[in-house]
Amino acid sequence: MNTFFDLRLLRNALITLALSAVILFCAYVGPTVHLPFLAVVLSGLGVGFLEPKRGWFLALEIVAVVLTGSFLMQSYLPLTGVEAQRVQFVGYLTFFPALTGGLLGGFLKRAF
Repeated sequence: MNTFFDLRLLRNALITLALSAVILFCAYVGPTVHLPFLAVVLSGLGVGFLEPKRGWFLALEIVAVVLTGSFLMQSYLPLTGVEAQRVQFVGYLTFFPALTGGLLGGFLKRAF
């Protein structure tokens, strides 16, 4: 019987941490919210493709890391008003594109 937490999930969770760091970087340097949300959707697709049955867990990890990172960025980085609003907006709305991308990635993996 397979357990939920195994070495493959741990490896993919580390990949998800790196993808979340890329999303936060895009939210910090991007001129608009389109680039970070594109990164969120592509990251969700990627983790859904890596883990078709547990992609939802990795998508929730993306949401948790980006939301926590956005709060930390607002607290510890010197952001202007527009940058702070953009980072906060990306942090709050990451939930929907990450889970949608995770579900689509899992569906595509199972379809192929």
